[in-house]
Amino acid sequence: MLERPASAKIKHFVALERIRQSGLINMWGASEPLRHVFPDLTAKQSTDILLYWMENYDTLTETR
Repeated sequence: MLERPASAKIKHFVALERIRQSGLINMWGASEPLRHVFPDLTAKQSTDILLYWMENYDTLTETR
């Protein structure tokens, strides 16, 4: 299991979910659109955030 990247914020996960729901791209390529929304992220940071989001999707989107 991947450790949550220090740079990962809830706003990044929300953006990834919006990208997913749009259905416009395969999520494996979502790190680039994530950098367009958050230009302060490096390519590595956006990839790390995406991989963490993918691995923990069920937990991150769980409603209580």
